[in-house]
Amino acid sequence: MITRSGTNDFHGTAFEFYRTPRFEAKAYTNTINNLAKDQFVQHIFGGSVGGPIIKNKLFFFTNLQLLRAYDTALVTRTVLTAQARQGLFRYVIGRANAPAGTGNAAVNNAGAVVLPNCAGSPPAPQPCLSSYNIVANTPGSVATPALDPGLLAILNAMPLPNNFTVGDGLNTAGFNFGSPQHEKQYDFVMKFDYTLNQKNAIYVRYARGRQNSLGDSANGGRPIFPGTPNFVDTFRSPDNTAINWRWSPTSSLVNEFIFGISRFGFSFLTPEPDPAILFASFPIETNVTIPAPNTNFSYNARGVRTLQYIDNLTYIHGSHTFKGGINFRFGRHFDDRSNVAGAAIEPTVTFGSGTGFTGFNLPSSGTNSINANDLTRLQNVINDLVGRVGSVSQAFVSDPGNTNAFAPAGTRWLNRATYPELDFLLPGQLATAPEPGFGFRPALGSEAPSKCRRPANPGSGSTRKNRGAALKHTTVG
Repeated sequence: MITRSGTNDFHGTAFEFYRTPRFEAKAYTNTINNLAKDQFVQHIFGGSVGGPIIKNKLFFFTNLQLLRAYDTALVTRTVLTAQARQGLFRYVIGRANAPAGTGNAAVNNAGAVVLPNCAGSPPAPQPCLSSYNIVANTPGSVATPALDPGLLAILNAMPLPNNFTVGDGLNTAGFNFGSPQHEKQYDFVMKFDYTLNQKNAIYVRYARGRQNSLGDSANGGRPIFPGTPNFVDTFRSPDNTAINWRWSPTSSLVNEFIFGISRFGFSFLTPEPDPAILFASFPIETNVTIPAPNTNFSYNARGVRTLQYIDNLTYIHGSHTFKGGINFRFGRHFDDRSNVAGAAIEPTVTFGSGTGFTGFNLPSSGTNSINANDLTRLQNVINDLVGRVGSVSQAFVSDPGNTNAFAPAGTRWLNRATYPELDFLLPGQLATAPEPGFGFRPALGSEAPSKCRRPANPGSGSTRKNRGAALKHTTVG
């Protein structure tokens, strides 16, 4: 990164770039779905100023840039229809359920049924509409509520469908809306240059920024439904300091030393985790689910710090240039995670029917009955509304004081590691003249044992050492 320096004169700038949807056309997808124009509002503004502190000696330069952006994206969430939320599953006899706009549609674009009700045995006139009452057919529903009240409250809080061209039209359909995302960023840099004398010059540069994505679309973080919290907010915090000393004792010899410290942290968090929501979605069919409006997941975070020492020596002799130097980097990496070994430290539940459907009086699939695909969809809706647990998972980390035992539930996975690297460039003739050039660069590096809390075998930490060298020959001219 090259940052401007101040001069003997004061100079400054100010700027703003503004973008608004008022000057843009509506997207075709919004037009055909009768939705408002997508919103994308962006402000990029800031300024810079530089000049002398002591003329011909000490100079400064600083720059600040800020960004504020807001956008919406058309998303389609799968939701249950009003009848399905009451436990009434509707299906077509004579063919499969199909949404509006298809050749075998069971509903029109408004969700109204376009087929007659079935009558008689065998059912007629086919294709015709039949139904299955989950409340009446769930075993034990007389003594206890057949539909889980907690799950039903979550499902009923979801908006009703406004797009019947997706799902099966009768029990599942789509809800279209513009889901928002906000961006808040700033980048700041300041540099001081000091000329001690003709042979020595120093500069100090400091830069920092914050890049925060609220409802981060790149990580599936937009709100699931209107009025629900962001699913993922992402925060990034770069921070960098560099000190440079340039020494030129003669016109043919230059030494440059740089010390730098760089920090970068980022986190992916749920802004309002809900401990009562233990599941990610309500499964409906293969690759089709109703998303949960929130999650009990907390966050994953990572921080990286790097110390760097660079010293380069350049010597010019006639038409030849010789260079040598070092580049030492000492990295430190820290992880703070809820995700452990493919699971999470928060409990997670999935819905399923491992115990089967004995006693539910389900219709058998066949020509004069429910379609096989619709029967699978019915079974999944029963699992979702009744709250039949398919699996429960929760990750645990090992106790740092006893690797044969687990730490208490909810203990986070903390990992610390260091990565030193030493590079040397030995003096050699470089290719800046017609003569052949040679360079030799040995490198030493290692990854130190991680200090971590994780499910692992005792003594599994290791140190990896890397050594290498390269000989380069280049002919110029």
